Amino acid sequence: MVTGHRIRATTIRFAFRGADEVAMIAAGERFAAQVLPGLLRGEAMERLAWHQARGDRVIVVSGALEIFLAPWCRLHRLELLGSRLESRDGRLTGRHLGAQCVQEEKARRVRECVALADFECIHAYVDTHEDHALLRLAHEPWYRGRRWQATQDVASS
Repeated sequence: MVTGHRIRATTIRFAFRGADEVAMIAAGERFAAQVLPGLLRGEAMERLAWHQARGDRVIVVSGALEIFLAPWCRLHRLELLGSRLESRDGRLTGRHLGAQCVQEEKARRVRECVALADFECIHAYVDTHEDHALLRLAHEPWYRGRRWQATQDVASS
């Protein structure tokens, strides 16, 4: 059995090694403008608008590549913690820069950039079984649109 980490690393190596960084940034801009909006669920966008109307701090925490999410996050005034690509001399190396932003790494990055104790209520909305650690940080944890209980097994939900 091959782990998700290895599959993602291999895919990144195959797809991005030697790619021109400027061209990939432009591709990320196009993806964020043309493709990403069609992938987002209406209820998720409504919840995002609700949080923003309240003045909440909203951080997108994703295993996806920042190069493709950053333009959309900037447009919507959202912070982003995601997987990054390594670059040298204007070319992508085909490796992640630092750890992939998945599983426990998501929770570690949130704890690194947010003083959790400063917030009365933290919401987390996730849709993959790899986000168990992120759910455990929240007072209001949501998995695939349903309130999650700490005793639940995310993989079987």
